[in-house]
Amino acid sequence: MPKHIDLTGQTFGQFLVLSRDENDRRKDARFNCRCVCGGSAVVRGQDLLRGATQSCGCYRNERLRTTRTLPVPPRAELEKRYVTRHESTYDLATRYGASRYTVAKWLRDYGIAVRDSATATGIAKKKAAWNRRKKEQTKC
Repeated sequence: MPKHIDLTGQTFGQFLVLSRDENDRRKDARFNCRCVCGGSAVVRGQDLLRGATQSCGCYRNERLRTTRTLPVPPRAELEKRYVTRHESTYDLATRYGASRYTVAKWLRDYGIAVRDSATATGIAKKKAAWNRRKKEQTKC
């Protein structure tokens, strides 16, 4: 029979273990934890011990915010590449290491009209075309 380990009072990542909670349906030990941000969570003991769970999600979000903050390219550069050279948002996203939606947001923020499927209107146009084809197929 496995030995019960009391993790109460110990710190794992951003969590402080407050108390033992009831076991889950697989009989794994669970613990009530308080995060440094003030959030709380019930975490499996083995996840704490392995380091698989280290915070309530605040630490991950903070890390993403600091690592994924991309410098916005100057308007002139975006305008030259997008309007004059007709590069797509996909090409720009690859060049700047951003998503197509981020590039589309940059363009919209600069007042440059976005012309491809990176926008909701592009997706709406594709859906409308698909619906037209579907109606044509059902007429036959």
